[in-house]
Amino acid sequence: MKLTLRLVTVICYFLPFAFFLTTCNNGLELRFAYNQADADRNKLLEKESVEVAVADTAHYEQPISFDTTKIDTATQTILTDIAKTSSDTLQKSTDYGDRVLKKMLFPTDTSLSGVGSILYFKNLTGQITITLCLLISLILFLAFKFLKSHKAKLYLLSTAVLSLTIFIVDSFISNVTLLWGSWTLFVLLMLQLIIEFNNKRKAYP
Repeated sequence: MKLTLRLVTVICYFLPFAFFLTTCNNGLELRFAYNQADADRNKLLEKESVEVAVADTAHYEQPISFDTTKIDTATQTILTDIAKTSSDTLQKSTDYGDRVLKKMLFPTDTSLSGVGSILYFKNLTGQITITLCLLISLILFLAFKFLKSHKAKLYLLSTAVLSLTIFIVDSFISNVTLLWGSWTLFVLLMLQLIIEFNNKRKAYP
């Protein structure tokens, strides 16, 4: 039972942890949103920058005479390049490893997983605390045969719960919207802590 609980806890780090959405402004600048309000604002800025670019293009557009022969040749070249690009894109899109990695970091189009939060979270405090939490969960899962001390287990679980609590508080302070994966992990860690505490009491009445 405890081993299964630890496995489920590790799996939790691949669930949606925090809101995350990227938008491209002016075709160059990437904007990151960690809540829906910021995401809506970024989308509006993106739309406005596209409209301005289109308006500028229309303003400076002037009639130009074309050589149809050269256009046909250029068209064939472009079509060949497009076909090649499409083929390359298709090959990349079918790359199973890339798709799995993306799913691990971004479980949905608007979320970061626990693992993704280690790399892309809003601030360093959140990245450090969730990293520590993941390391402890991995230690408890992989080294369960070597961890016989109830005191050591309680210490590790208490540290993990404290780290996740700091992550949650930091998210609220930083206006990061937490998703259900964070709360599921918190419940699982608390459940493990309670079970380990009860086992210690039974072992040393």
